[in-house]
Amino acid sequence: MTTTTTAVPLFDWHTLGQSTMTSAVISIGVVVLFSIAVYSLSIFRRSDTTVAVRSMSAIVMSTISLIIIATLVWGFYIIVNK
Repeated sequence: MTTTTTAVPLFDWHTLGQSTMTSAVISIGVVVLFSIAVYSLSIFRRSDTTVAVRSMSAIVMSTISLIIIATLVWGFYIIVNK
């Protein structure tokens, strides 16, 4: 009497692909957000812009900086709790 065992794959390809896509999307998103923040900083520092434009640039820079910091904190939280 022999028993058959089912083959267990060496890699969980679905989870590997999902984590790869998630990290790629988040990485590209952070780079795009950082680029927008740097562009807003350059607009903010121009001397020929109006107060309204400078105010909007400061708001955009602050918001994007908070989003990037929140993403980093979320990433560290995920890493620590795994």
